[in-house]
Amino acid sequence: MQQVTQDDIIYFVMTDRFFGRGKRTVEASDTSIHGGTLDGIIEKLDYLIELGVTTIWVTPVYENIDRHETTEPYHYYWPRRFDCIDRRLLDGTQLPTSTDITTFGTFVDTCEAKA
Repeated sequence: MQQVTQDDIIYFVMTDRFFGRGKRTVEASDTSIHGGTLDGIIEKLDYLIELGVTTIWVTPVYENIDRHETTEPYHYYWPRRFDCIDRRLLDGTQLPTSTDITTFGTFVDTCEAKA
């Protein structure tokens, strides 16, 4: 794993809103899940590299609650379990669909291999 330095260009990704199998447009007031995934980030790595991005910072990947009243945890800051990835962040196109937290390590390895 590489060390982040002051020379890196960091791109913050709100995973659910970035790219994936769900909706393509997002209204600011919309608090529902849109289907962005870690697989979607991998699919767009070439685009991020073209922008000059050297480091990706993603929102949490932990298993979250399903919803609170009418709001879904699209930001993934409502964790239920820290030992699992939320199934909604995996679509199986690039990564295994296992919710085992080690799948996030596979995500990191895939991103680093592309750099």
